[in-house]
Amino acid sequence: MNPADNLAIGFAGFTLLRPWWLLALLPAWALLGRLSRTPPSPFGNWTGVVDAALLPHLVEPARPTRTGTVRALIAAGLTLAILALSGPALQGRTHVALRSDAMRVLVADLSPASEHAPGGSLVEALQIKLLDLLARMPDGQTALIAYAGEPYLVAPPTTDTATLRLLVAELTPDVLPVAGNRPERALQMAAKLLAHNDTTTRDVLWLSATDDATAPTLQAVADLHAARVRVSRLRLADSGSDNPTAALHDAVLASGGLDLARRTDDRDVSTLLAHLEAAMPLRQEQVPTTATPRDLGPWLLALLLPFAALAFRRGVVAMFVAVLLLPPPAAQAGDFADWWQRPDQRAMQALQDGAAEAAAARFADARWKAVAYYRAGKYADAAALLEPFGDADTLYNRGNALARLQRLDDALQAYEAALQRRPDDPDILHNRELVRELMQRPPPPET
Repeated sequence: MNPADNLAIGFAGFTLLRPWWLLALLPAWALLGRLSRTPPSPFGNWTGVVDAALLPHLVEPARPTRTGTVRALIAAGLTLAILALSGPALQGRTHVALRSDAMRVLVADLSPASEHAPGGSLVEALQIKLLDLLARMPDGQTALIAYAGEPYLVAPPTTDTATLRLLVAELTPDVLPVAGNRPERALQMAAKLLAHNDTTTRDVLWLSATDDATAPTLQAVADLHAARVRVSRLRLADSGSDNPTAALHDAVLASGGLDLARRTDDRDVSTLLAHLEAAMPLRQEQVPTTATPRDLGPWLLALLLPFAALAFRRGVVAMFVAVLLLPPPAAQAGDFADWWQRPDQRAMQALQDGAAEAAAARFADARWKAVAYYRAGKYADAAALLEPFGDADTLYNRGNALARLQRLDDALQAYEAALQRRPDDPDILHNRELVRELMQRPPPPET
């Protein structure tokens, strides 16, 4: 392809966003032509108000200037300004991209059972599992539904899982106006969302606090199965149990999904994510040519800055160059984020970004503050904050903090108390045996 063909292809993608501004060139050039035909006077504007015979005695004549050069600069600057206002732009190009052909709906149980479970509140466990899922969610669209007596669409399908994570801290039973436990209605809402989407891989991830296999719930799972939607369930209330309700367990497995018990580590989340990724196809899509054109007008306005500098006194050009060479100030994005984020949302974001100490200073909830202190290595502060709570998860976390402090007797007591509330939890059993083994080891010899 020769250079002429390349130039033709380049101009084929060129357009004007505001072409009517080009009409301003006519009066601008007419004004410049009239000024060029007017000879300059050494006495300036005084020529029109003072008699010509008196001018040499009253007004000191100006030194001769390069009038032609000045007028040429004015003409060039005015032309550049009008061209910039006309919006010269390059149209967006069509390209091929690989996109995930998958959609999933997260269904979160915020019924009263999640707050008054036998082992303590499950709300914190629900939030942690949601954060883990969203942090590692594979490509595709994700929607979030919360339910109690009625389902509520927290977020429609989106690929921006980072924004969904900011909403997790707000998911508590008191934000829902209708109490109750109607999971079938939430599953029906998920089915409607998926029915309006043309993706081929569709999943429902149900985080439930109860194991009630009511007839409406079984029917909702069967309807999703008939619509070729896989239903996977993460049981929050029976960590370590392998005996869920048989009818609901079989219905979930029949849809092609998984039925898992919650664990205190992340192996349950990893299993769910691996299940999602195993059936995720990628499809090629032609991105339409209606991409936003790239406006080149601001770049033309940047060319006007030297002309503006020349219009001022001597030394402005040097100052202009010095400003261009100065390093830009560091952007403080966090300051702007504070305008629309609640303190607990900013704390959660800091914790996710690895700033554990900053997160601990911002969290108001004692358990989340303890999590931040633990990740920051301040185990004594974490253990002190968790002491007033008596649910299984908190006792397990407090035992971990005490073990880090080498307070093995206290850690063992915390693990024993946690096992009284959740006897079959494999992680609590493992850590208790590890602490017992450490207690039986002889102390290191003194040097």
